[in-house]
Amino acid sequence: MKRKIGCLVILALFVGVMPYMVHAGEAPKLKEARFVCAYNTDYDTMLYAENEDKVVYPASTVKIMTAILSLEYYQGKMDSNITISQEVLDLAGGTLIGFKLDEVLTAEELLYGLIVGNGNDAAYALTLSIAPSVDEFVSLMNQKAEALGAKNTHYTNPTGVDDNGAYTTVADVARIAAYAAKMKSYTTISSCEKYTMGATNMSVERTIANKNYIVSNSYVSTYYLSYATGLNTGMTVKGGNCCVVSALKDGITNVAVVMNVGRTEALKTTAFADAKALIEWTYQQYRYEKVLTTADIVCEIPVTLSSSTDHVALLPGEDVYVYLPNDADVENDIVRTYELTEKSLRAPVEAGVEAGEMVLYYRDAEVGRVSLVTKNEVEGSIGLKMGAWFRAFFSNLWTLIFIALGVLIVITWILLTAYQRGSRKKR
Repeated sequence: MKRKIGCLVILALFVGVMPYMVHAGEAPKLKEARFVCAYNTDYDTMLYAENEDKVVYPASTVKIMTAILSLEYYQGKMDSNITISQEVLDLAGGTLIGFKLDEVLTAEELLYGLIVGNGNDAAYALTLSIAPSVDEFVSLMNQKAEALGAKNTHYTNPTGVDDNGAYTTVADVARIAAYAAKMKSYTTISSCEKYTMGATNMSVERTIANKNYIVSNSYVSTYYLSYATGLNTGMTVKGGNCCVVSALKDGITNVAVVMNVGRTEALKTTAFADAKALIEWTYQQYRYEKVLTTADIVCEIPVTLSSSTDHVALLPGEDVYVYLPNDADVENDIVRTYELTEKSLRAPVEAGVEAGEMVLYYRDAEVGRVSLVTKNEVEGSIGLKMGAWFRAFFSNLWTLIFIALGVLIVITWILLTAYQRGSRKKR
């Protein structure tokens, strides 16, 4: 299954976001990848996807979640010391930084070892410094995945080493990667081409080169993108080659996820090539377009109790942008409708009072909403207000009943008083 997805309405200051489906020009030209998606991380919208909901082995993408939890746990205390235990060395296999028993490192050093060096020993050292056991840390990973909307993901270890009980989808990986791409602490590390880890109590200085060829040209320069900011790469026998790329260009952050590309070392570069092609495609095929400004008069609403005017104009409460394919026709394809929340307003009316809502559609799909607010203030008339008050007062049924009862009581009192006075005179 292949889908081209995307577009969203971006209301300035995050007024509202609603993703919708469109068809963007040409599909990206990919060599091998068939489990892919492109994602706009700023507003959580799919731009392109193939087999995005089919279950695959998560492979090294698991380390994105391990890094997220570790960064959040050690926020503000990155200089915390962590000692490498025998349990860490026993658990860690595959790609390693090469830590030694009883070696002392900071949380920050281990995070660079995990994110830049892809080290499984760094992953387990962080895991066991945060939770009493691997199982408890994995439970935290699964809870976080669910909280981020990754409903088809289940982790069984913090490294992504193949396990039949572990699974995910490229759509879920994109959601998790989008969250990571919004973390400055993550992209600061993941965009690092080389990291020099200072000497420790057990080792001389180490230099770790980023294994993501799109971020770093330390190994290969063919796939390098200057505006890439991360995030993760790796390979397992069952999960194949995977590459998750985040990029920031022209103020727009997008993520490309490529998974299950072959199962050989030779196909590693194909994963990088497809991830690069996909992330470049997102910036070539989509653009932001302003469709409404706060100066655009949408409609007018009647105003009562003012001697100066009988209406006031309504404007969008915020500027409205649309992120859409380059081949979209904004003038003809964006449909705008509105509805007032009140039939009229009573003066005095302040500027900026919400009085309606505009709904925007793109190719028959609702793409967003924006509040309509009054353009200017309208002063009220004291005379009209008093007149309205008296009319309202005397038009109320209960008011009339109480007045009638009051009059009846007064008349009764007068009659009784007159009767009593008459009786006394006769005596």
